[in-house]
Amino acid sequence: MYEFHLAAVATLRKAGLHDEARELHQRGLDVPSFYHMRELVLEYVSLRTA
Repeated sequence: MYEFHLAAVATLRKAGLHDEARELHQRGLDVPSFYHMRELVLEYVSLRTA
């Protein structure tokens, strides 16, 4: 679960969104389940399919 979280943080950093990456990292430390982590990540990262 936390690998997913860290991948999203890294993606935000790569995109130059350092404040959002820091905020996501902090908020993700207290998430109790994968479902909640997914919802949190989706607040910050838009997922597109090819």
